[in-house]
Amino acid sequence: MQKQEMIRITCNDRLGKSVQVKCRPGDTIGDLKKLIAAQTGTDSSKIILKKWYTTYKDALTLEDFKMRIFPIKIFEHNYSYLILDEKANEAAVVDPAEPQKVLAVLAQTGAKLTSILTTHHHHRHSSGNVELISDRPNLAVYGHDARIPELNYVCKHNEEFTVGTLRVRALHTPSHTKGSVCYYVRNINARNEEVERAVFTGDTLMTGGCGKFIEGESKDMYNVLYNILGQLPKDTKIYCGHESTLKNLRFANAIDPNNSRISEKLEWAQTVNSTVPTTIGEELEYNPYLRLSEPSIQNLTGNSNPYEAMHILRVLNDNFDSNSNELNNINELFGINYGMNNVNVINIVNGISNLVM
Repeated sequence: MQKQEMIRITCNDRLGKSVQVKCRPGDTIGDLKKLIAAQTGTDSSKIILKKWYTTYKDALTLEDFKMRIFPIKIFEHNYSYLILDEKANEAAVVDPAEPQKVLAVLAQTGAKLTSILTTHHHHRHSSGNVELISDRPNLAVYGHDARIPELNYVCKHNEEFTVGTLRVRALHTPSHTKGSVCYYVRNINARNEEVERAVFTGDTLMTGGCGKFIEGESKDMYNVLYNILGQLPKDTKIYCGHESTLKNLRFANAIDPNNSRISEKLEWAQTVNSTVPTTIGEELEYNPYLRLSEPSIQNLTGNSNPYEAMHILRVLNDNFDSNSNELNNINELFGINYGMNNVNVINIVNGISNLVM
């Protein structure tokens, strides 16, 4: 169907009155709700889109529809995400630990929630599953760990499924937890081309950093970052599970002070409330965990072995106070077994102490 300059849609409100609005191809559902609200004097947040949506959908081409992602801040610094497929008017939610906040955003879209994508079992990521399932028992709950509440579909590594017409690939990324999964989501156009890409990384890959190796080791995180996530297209947008960007970038800036991309990103991050999304390509420029082969990182760690370098970064990161730019527990760090001699450990700790103090 050819695109039209203007589309006229007639629908009925609850009182049976005919409401007619004009919209352009490419307008979002939110745009349409505002048009209807202006015509009826109704609060746009209270408008529910039902049967007339099909009329709108049939009037557009596939190129007009987008994958829309809504970051939803929960708790102090966590994120849930609502993923909306405008073609099918279906949605999935990632880590809905505060479900009422998620449902409020869902209601504004008028979409049907079909899936929960759980990155790992930790409470601040999976605790909302029970409430959502009790209210919507037909939801598919995806994950890789039996500890996830209400899990009803166990994803295998590289297994694909759909949310509406969006294609989702589950990536098993054991490191933060043994059952951690990242979800790689793509929007496909009429020519079967990927036109939008996003990956939801939970506590695995963060903006400027990565999650702690709670149930894994440095070699596990190395494999995840370099052989799985690092292989995604560079324009893939990253939606992580925490707003920890300032802390991560302050550490990165302390250990690699001559990297202008870190200081630029840090300066920007200090001016915004939310730093998601970033991209794979951006992270390769300033995330120290993705730059282990760079001379500045190898000079810091004193080792070219990527597993040991990854471990050193994580220990230093865990003992770094981003408020004071100082390392805590320096005396204890001398006794850490890096698999290397103590002289090298002392040089590492002294080196970074001189940088940050």
